[in-house]
Amino acid sequence: MNANLRDTFWDVIYERARNDSDIVIVSADLGAASLDKFRRDMPAQFISVGIAEQNAITVAAGLALSGKKVFVYACVPFIVLRCYEQIRLLISGMKLPITIVGQGMGYSFAEYGPTHHIVEDVGAMRMLPNMNIFSLSDNCLTQKVAEYTLASDEGAYVRVDKATPENIYKNTELIDLDKGFYRFGNIEKTLLIAVGSTVKTALEVQQILKEKSVSVIDMFRIMPDKQALVKELQNYDKIITLEEHSYPCGMGSMICEIIMDNGINTKVKRIALDHSQGYCYEYGGREHMHCLKGIDAASVAEKIEKF
Repeated sequence: MNANLRDTFWDVIYERARNDSDIVIVSADLGAASLDKFRRDMPAQFISVGIAEQNAITVAAGLALSGKKVFVYACVPFIVLRCYEQIRLLISGMKLPITIVGQGMGYSFAEYGPTHHIVEDVGAMRMLPNMNIFSLSDNCLTQKVAEYTLASDEGAYVRVDKATPENIYKNTELIDLDKGFYRFGNIEKTLLIAVGSTVKTALEVQQILKEKSVSVIDMFRIMPDKQALVKELQNYDKIITLEEHSYPCGMGSMICEIIMDNGINTKVKRIALDHSQGYCYEYGGREHMHCLKGIDAASVAEKIEKF
């Protein structure tokens, strides 16, 4: 059975922290069971600030300025939106090597309602300089990103899904975090680019449309190596982006900007969440939300066929 992405990430950090007292966890999530080992085995390296996300970022900044390697953990809607000013000024503005680990991207907490739906975080965070953004799709990628953040001297935002997905990468050697994306299959005329939880959906669409031969890319790093991405995008007649995020400023917007700025001659279609409809107050599981919003595999396949 696969591990939860959150547990996989923290297991990597835990093993390194056992031999490095400068690694510190600042948590604003009182119910983070995956951090129990830190509380028990390394209490001096674990700080719980309670439900106080803004304070968590400020405490993390002070620790980073003291030479500590700091990881901040909380639920995505609150660690990004509630303390955006602190992130902007302290992590991005001061170029501090703090990693924000946010659990619950998109509709991970679908049943909790709009307070816990987060469909704006990529747009908010990708506007900040000195901020690496990673969106996790499986455990191999999660392990690789955890190791990367431990070695990095830059700020990072890691989007962790609540779900326990099946592994889509055979091993970590396939993953080049500097490049920032990975293509499944050969280069075809049509490309479907997905991120996070929608990578699994994209691979399902690839099977549904196997007679049409659709390439799939996991865009696990927002703002990847632009030169490598431009070279890749030039191969396709049609490019479709898929994300569990609002249309404005998301991954699809990033792809459109790169295509336009580099004069790539291709057709583009974005599939995302229509923010003009407002927040969703209909309750149900994540699959229900995807069907409701038209980002489930069947709906995406139909949209691609009509494109």
